[in-house]
Amino acid sequence: MNKQESKLYYRLSEAQGIYYIGIGVVIMLYSLTSNQSDEYLILQCNSALVGSLIVGIGCALFIGKKYPNVPSPICIIGLASAGSIFITQVNDALAGQSAVIQSLDLAIELTFIGLWIYLIYWKWINRKFSKLNTDD
Repeated sequence: MNKQESKLYYRLSEAQGIYYIGIGVVIMLYSLTSNQSDEYLILQCNSALVGSLIVGIGCALFIGKKYPNVPSPICIIGLASAGSIFITQVNDALAGQSAVIQSLDLAIELTFIGLWIYLIYWKWINRKFSKLNTDD
């Protein structure tokens, strides 16, 4: 991995980690402080669970930035979490339940997906070319 890709990996892990920690905390606080009737208790618990999972993913990404090379599990966590949130946001938008903040989140998740695909692709290319260079 060259210096530019290493810097991108560091910044991407840091940005997505901080973003997910913030979003997760907001989801948890909203679900725990909203004044809904008892029939929404299960939905509130699921929202708190989703929020805490997003915080956990954010922490893993933020801590994963310390590695000099891109670990495959961090790439998978980053890409899979951004992809699943992106699919959920697209589904809400197609159902007509999307707000402006969700549209902004959709664009942010799409950016994360594109950057992770870029890093995974270059990691794969570097591995293939390093094998070709060592075969000589």
